[in-house]
Amino acid sequence: MSSKRSILQQAARGAVPLAILAAGIGGFLVFGQRPHIPQRVDSGPRAPIVRTARVESFKDAIILEVEGVAVPYRQVTLSAEIAGRITQKDPKCRAGSYVERDDFLLRIDPTDYELEVRRLQSELQQADEDIQAVEIDITNVESLIELAKESLVLQQRELARRKVLYKKKAVSESELDEGQRLELSSRNSLQSLRNQVTSLRQRTQTLAAARELVNVNLERARVDLQRTHIVSPVSGSIVEVLVEQDNYVAKGGPLVRLSETSRMEIQCSLGVDQLYWLWLQAGILSPDETASPRTLLELPQTPVTVAFAFEGIECQWDGVLSRFEGNGLDRQTRMVPCRVRVDEPTQVKTHADSPRKAGISLPALLTGMYVTVRIPVQPSVPMLSLPPAALHPGGQVWVLRDGKLCIELVDRPRIEKDRVLVRPSMTQGLQIGDEVIVSPLPHVVRGMSVIRETPR
Repeated sequence: MSSKRSILQQAARGAVPLAILAAGIGGFLVFGQRPHIPQRVDSGPRAPIVRTARVESFKDAIILEVEGVAVPYRQVTLSAEIAGRITQKDPKCRAGSYVERDDFLLRIDPTDYELEVRRLQSELQQADEDIQAVEIDITNVESLIELAKESLVLQQRELARRKVLYKKKAVSESELDEGQRLELSSRNSLQSLRNQVTSLRQRTQTLAAARELVNVNLERARVDLQRTHIVSPVSGSIVEVLVEQDNYVAKGGPLVRLSETSRMEIQCSLGVDQLYWLWLQAGILSPDETASPRTLLELPQTPVTVAFAFEGIECQWDGVLSRFEGNGLDRQTRMVPCRVRVDEPTQVKTHADSPRKAGISLPALLTGMYVTVRIPVQPSVPMLSLPPAALHPGGQVWVLRDGKLCIELVDRPRIEKDRVLVRPSMTQGLQIGDEVIVSPLPHVVRGMSVIRETPR
């Protein structure tokens, strides 16, 4: 009985795996067949759907923006024009102080120069006295000349009488000779007095030249005395003070270095493409892209706006793009260094869209400010305006014409924030009103069929 039960249990154990295996085979036969997928009939390639935008005319000014830094218009180093000891120094003569033109800075000991002025004044007075004494001598000698002339006239009359009497044998020959001797002596005395006057007048000229030399030295001494009083030649800030009170300075020694702030400059750089637009506006390049007789090395004097953000307010100054800095491209940046001149750095104004904030004083343009320079350029002819998405690599613009894709090439496009500007002369087929494709395409073939997306 027990063996029969054991045989039944073993048979049951073998039947379970067989049942599972049979169930698996049955399920595979029922659910494991690949479903039938109907094949679609390919009717040929379908034209892609694209978005388009119209080419518009652009007549406004182009704004070229460059970054720059404010620098002094010039720096002046005051040097001692005379030697001496610093006896006085103004309290504001310190680095960082602001001074106006002709403000007092330093004084060099004036004692030696005051004494030199007094000495030369005495010499000048002595020269005047010497000239006056000679003038008196000339007057006296001229009076003696008048007397000598009268004496000569008398002697000539006496000689004439003796000659008449000699012919009548009334006087001797010796008496005639005596008369001639007296007449000759009077003539000699008159000539001597005349020679003396000539000599005195020559002496007067010599004394006058000596007086003029003394006068020149006196003027120089007075200038040296004025140079002991050192003032600021410009309005600006003191960069560095190189001497202190009681220092001895030699002639030519540096004293103070100042930075002029009555005018400022902006140091910036322009790209060659930006210069291209400036040359076009100024007429240096003609519409057919050829250079005019004016040299390309000349930077057009162009009004600009200098902007600086301060406490959420945009401060602005009027400036002029004035000159190149250097003589070519910068080797590292491949840009052209330029200077913008700001003639009134204290005349600040705010942008029209800047918020009004009470209690905030707008600053003047100061050295070291990082600013934005905006250069307006007015194109000589209306330009073509495209969306930025319409410009593709290689200067390609895809144009939709009669359901076909046409490829137009543009040269030197101007890429703005929300538009691409193209000069009409820089493209052959692109025109105002053309529909340009702004959606991407994986593969582009000239003349391929495309469908314009219907606006929703």
